[in-house]
Amino acid sequence: MAFHLPPSIMIIDSDNVSRTTCSNFLERAGFIVIAAPSGEDALLKLKRLSDSEKPNLIVVDNVLSDFSGIELCTMLRAKQVEAQIILIAQKEENMEDLKGACDDFMVKPFHQVDLTYKIKVLLSRTKPNLQSKIIEFRDIRMNLASYKVTRAGRSVHLGPTEFRLLQCFVENPTKVFSRKDLIDYIWNDRINVESRTIDVHINRLRTALKLPDEHLPVIRTIRAAGYCLHLPEKIHVNA
Repeated sequence: MAFHLPPSIMIIDSDNVSRTTCSNFLERAGFIVIAAPSGEDALLKLKRLSDSEKPNLIVVDNVLSDFSGIELCTMLRAKQVEAQIILIAQKEENMEDLKGACDDFMVKPFHQVDLTYKIKVLLSRTKPNLQSKIIEFRDIRMNLASYKVTRAGRSVHLGPTEFRLLQCFVENPTKVFSRKDLIDYIWNDRINVESRTIDVHINRLRTALKLPDEHLPVIRTIRAAGYCLHLPEKIHVNA
């Protein structure tokens, strides 16, 4: 029987706290993570890894202890490293320079969930068979690799936070989640997220999932408890 490993992500970041936080988050999201504290360490690890162990995508912080991220990206390309590269930059950096050095980039500060979303989208375009996983509940179908969602056969367009919220509900369709549960699930150690932030994203998710002529929300509010998924057994959609 053949076993398919999840995608492998290399994190190159000289900041220990940032590197550890990012690594832990991506591991919880189901990725294999290879962490490197410097460009030299990353190059050495890449040289030692077998072809099957090499990362599918590399996340490079632009401020490293030995190179700039752009310099390291140039070196990786010169060594014909096939992995996709996401560069993490500061606000003041030249965006055109970043675009020429990597496949995609993000500007600090950002939520780890947004990085996860960008990673999955990029992998789905280049490695469509990686981490292919479908989860379903009633008429909701989610592809965790391509980030595609349908309800009753209709495409549903979600932002990264709404996608993660829906995944949480679909994977636990009978559970009532408090706001704190959802904050911990989406943002993990980001302690400055307010409860009302969850309410905003829940309302966006409800709007995106609503079918024509549907009166009850898909995500139900449970007074003094939180939210839960509420879907009827059968869906009637008017043509």
